Amino acid sequence: MKLNKILITGTTGFIGSFLLKFFLERNFFVVDIVRKKNKELLKLKNKYKKSYFTIKPNEIKNLKNKKFNFFIHTATFYKSSYKKTEINELLESNIFFPINVLKQIYHKKLRLINFGSMMEYNKNFRDPKNAYAASKVLFEEITKIFFFEKFYHIKIFETYDIRDIRPKILPTMLYSMKNNKQFKLNNKNLELNFISRDNIASFLYKIITDNIASGTYVLKNRTNTNIYKLFLKLNSLKKNKIKIKFKKNIKKIKPKIKSINFNNKLFNIIKNEIR
Repeated sequence: MKLNKILITGTTGFIGSFLLKFFLERNFFVVDIVRKKNKELLKLKNKYKKSYFTIKPNEIKNLKNKKFNFFIHTATFYKSSYKKTEINELLESNIFFPINVLKQIYHKKLRLINFGSMMEYNKNFRDPKNAYAASKVLFEEITKIFFFEKFYHIKIFETYDIRDIRPKILPTMLYSMKNNKQFKLNNKNLELNFISRDNIASFLYKIITDNIASGTYVLKNRTNTNIYKLFLKLNSLKKNKIKIKFKKNIKKIKPKIKSINFNNKLFNIIKNEIR
């Protein structure tokens, strides 16, 4: 069996949509489990008629005994906090659904690539901060016990792309600067580690083509980016200066890393975007 058959979830999301295009462009055969189709998915279906197929979550029984090389699981129900009425949705999305998929397609050579947010953990992978991370930990343990050892549990920090429109720090900063709106920040010491979708896709491609050892991986930049310094550098490029407002009643956070290094590569990407 050639290393070119992929089952993927979460392709309407920020990371999954990029990975779908990435692998289709490289002649992989892809089956996509998707709840709702959108215009982008329909375009891809028309373009890759022989190599791209979609099924609905309630059709996963049709996958029984189908041979896939990789199951890339990016779909998730993520919130910083959950209401009691949402717990069932959390468990279904992050645990029961992927387990049911694995029950249909499992074989000894299958490899699972599972994504999670590193920022939802404390000092280690088994110390979750919230319900989301706890559900991810449980899913990982279940896969180890009942399925196989060929897994890749990939943790990522902040993701960023010049096409990103989600209400996160960098897109909000760019929006504020473009529209002359005040930018709000918790404190001057806030640092984030950013990684692009290209970085994620490149690592996955390396896993698939170079036979990298299974395990848990954290994808991160070599240096963190100080958000306040980034704002000052970007602000210096504009004639009309944008004011930054620090939110009230928030305790100052001491940076975990002693030296604050500025991520020049990230800065150049954003600088080109706001000109």
